[in-house]
Amino acid sequence: MGAAAPPGLTSLPLTARELLVARAAAGKSSRQIAAELYIGIKTVEFHLRQTLAGLDLDSRTQIARTLTTPRLPALPPQSPRGLPVACQYC
Repeated sequence: MGAAAPPGLTSLPLTARELLVARAAAGKSSRQIAAELYIGIKTVEFHLRQTLAGLDLDSRTQIARTLTTPRLPALPPQSPRGLPVACQYC
């Protein structure tokens, strides 16, 4: 299994490498991405296919749009009184 995605993007079903390639893909060819990341063109294309499948998308444009859409942070757990719970012992 691949490395975990960076914090804040853990809700995306991508490995760290897939996320790196997807971020680099904005407006670039596979050859340009490969040169920038020092990986093979086939490796870039593999990671982009995995990203498209994992996010259920059809194009690189959709990948870019998905990665640039702001995500709301998860709300903290709440106590029965509706107050945020600071820790399990509070």
